[in-house]
Amino acid sequence: YAAAGAAAAALPGSLTGLAVLCYYYRKARVDWNRRIAAQTAQTQLSVGQLAKRLLLLAIPVSCANILVPIGSSLDMLIIPNSLGVAGFDVRQATTLYGYLSGMAQPLMMMATIPSMSLAASLVPAVSELLTLGHTQEISERVAQGIKVCLLLTVPAACGIWVLAGPIAQAFYGAPAAGAVIATSAPSIALLALFQVTTGALQGIGRTAIPMAVMGVGLLVKALALWEFTSVPDWHILGAAWATNLHFALVAALNVLFLWRAGVGFPVRSFCNILVLCAIMTACAGGTYYGLAPRCGMLVALAAAVLAGAGSYAALVVATGVLTPDELRGLPVVGKRFRQK
Repeated sequence: YAAAGAAAAALPGSLTGLAVLCYYYRKARVDWNRRIAAQTAQTQLSVGQLAKRLLLLAIPVSCANILVPIGSSLDMLIIPNSLGVAGFDVRQATTLYGYLSGMAQPLMMMATIPSMSLAASLVPAVSELLTLGHTQEISERVAQGIKVCLLLTVPAACGIWVLAGPIAQAFYGAPAAGAVIATSAPSIALLALFQVTTGALQGIGRTAIPMAVMGVGLLVKALALWEFTSVPDWHILGAAWATNLHFALVAALNVLFLWRAGVGFPVRSFCNILVLCAIMTACAGGTYYGLAPRCGMLVALAAAVLAGAGSYAALVVATGVLTPDELRGLPVVGKRFRQK
């Protein structure tokens, strides 16, 4: 009954999300109708023509967006059998698989929520610039989106990596899951990069590329899952490494196709972010392991999170990695910089 209740929770969640979307749709429809009426030239499409255009756009976009659910299905099909080959019985395999699917992956998905929103907002922004013929601005907008994505997700990956053990104990009461969570941490930044670059490719009209990239990535993941997980010394950690390889491959292919389309990657900003995250990781890890023996795990974990987040935010502002224009564009806190 507990498992059925957890599954049933998807229905009210989906209905609530649909209600929110309907509210904003009705709110924005007035402005859309006003802008359409103001157009001097309009092209009327038949129902068949409109349906064809929508399907040609929706099918590849939808396929690219189901990467994670299909990947999770591969995990469920391959990992238990592969763990059996590695010598684990059903009970052990179920426990190890739970560390990955029930503990590590939910943390990964929660950390990529901002990048999902960023990717969704990037599609219409880039598409509008493409329609207006502002090709130079497209590259700048995409680079800015990738930079913000990395600014948010790379420190999240580093923080979860260095604090994986106490996070597993505090959230799940399963310290043994710490190694799986730490190994899965790079997937946060890699998946986020794939999501944002997918939005950029869709915005410039290359909707079929992310779908093809996803197919190649899933094939590689299936092979890697079986090979890595069946190694007794790797077992479930091999599955985590296969997931990292999967997301690294699809993100790299997306970046490559963007580069071939004339849209560059912010290499310098990426290197700067890595340096800042290394300092942040040292602050968070040093705070936790310095306080844990004296203050207890939960207090040390909270202090480590605050120390890591505070040091990272201060470094980002002090080093100018985030420019004044980008600061003003941030939600909520950006208003304070706009007033200045």
